[in-house]
Amino acid sequence: MDNLDAVSFFNGLVFFSPVALLVRTETGISVNDFFVLQALLSICIFVGEIPTGRLSDKLGHRNTLILSQLMLLFARVLLLAAFINKSMVLFVIEVFVEGMAACFSSGTQSAYIYSVEPKETFVSKTAHVANCGTAGFVISTITYVFIYKFYGISGLLVATILADLAAVIASFGLRREVNTDKRQNCVMAGKCRTFKSVCNIKTVWIIVFLASINIAYVLINFFFVEKLMEIDISEVYMTPVILGYSIIQLSSEFILNKVKTIEKNIVFVCSFFLAGLMLCFLGLLSDRIVIVAIMLVLPLVIDISTYLLDEVQNKVVDEQGNDKRRAEIISIFNMGVNLVEIVFLFGSAYVANLGTMVCFIVIGITMILLGNLSIVFKPFIK
Repeated sequence: MDNLDAVSFFNGLVFFSPVALLVRTETGISVNDFFVLQALLSICIFVGEIPTGRLSDKLGHRNTLILSQLMLLFARVLLLAAFINKSMVLFVIEVFVEGMAACFSSGTQSAYIYSVEPKETFVSKTAHVANCGTAGFVISTITYVFIYKFYGISGLLVATILADLAAVIASFGLRREVNTDKRQNCVMAGKCRTFKSVCNIKTVWIIVFLASINIAYVLINFFFVEKLMEIDISEVYMTPVILGYSIIQLSSEFILNKVKTIEKNIVFVCSFFLAGLMLCFLGLLSDRIVIVAIMLVLPLVIDISTYLLDEVQNKVVDEQGNDKRRAEIISIFNMGVNLVEIVFLFGSAYVANLGTMVCFIVIGITMILLGNLSIVFKPFIK
């Protein structure tokens, strides 16, 4: 376990996460205001993606990750201050700082891992770092009950601040990335204009795949509990389900370590196809055992697709000769994903009138089709 793993672990210790809505509503802020704050966060991240990505390439990915951790710590302190003072103004400022922290880490962490790790271990290392965050999340989900009982929401916020402080300390021990001038995986000479370099079929392909993955996570986070209630399982059992699939997600690193480069295309196609099939089943079936089993396994299957696609993004950056602008290019990918996701969410507002489970079916069919499409693209074959 290195410093990046430690940073991920401490970032996963968000003790107030199960009562994140209460952090705002107990201060007198309405649910509508809560969604306005979330919308402001999304807008802030969308607007800040490219400028922060460009700055990351200039400052260095390690330095940017440290800056991101410092801003996240500041955001947590502001959140505590906003809660204590019941100040909407402080909540808005906190959203802005948190959004900037997210922007500085978006794309940068992937670029950092790609520059400090051997190419053949990039995927497994990415999964390992994410698993450390998942382990932190599991621990915080289990322990938040006790902290909440004895110290209330203020105690949860203070505990999260201490975890973020530990993440900041760990971030100063991050390895320095190698000199990208000496990397030999760049196959195109010269500089490319940023937007011109991403306006091609391969990058559009990546954005569409990433967007479908993000939307699948949205369905997991917001509609799993509704599906449980639909099959007459109390919403209180959502916590065991979350803990269950989080623990199962930890096996992603082991699975990816067993996958050879030549097999990555097969694994990518199968994971996308299987995820789509499971989403369709969630929308169509009502058997309790089958539904709970799918809920426990689906996040792992999607994770595998995510980590493999993360490697594809970095390979595309190398092919375009943009290794010096890696974080910026990946940030542009994320902007495209955000746009597609926003369109989907607005569309879902209408589709949901037919039943939220229709959303599972629509995205499930989309992922099945994309899985079949990836057979043609073969992203991992040079």
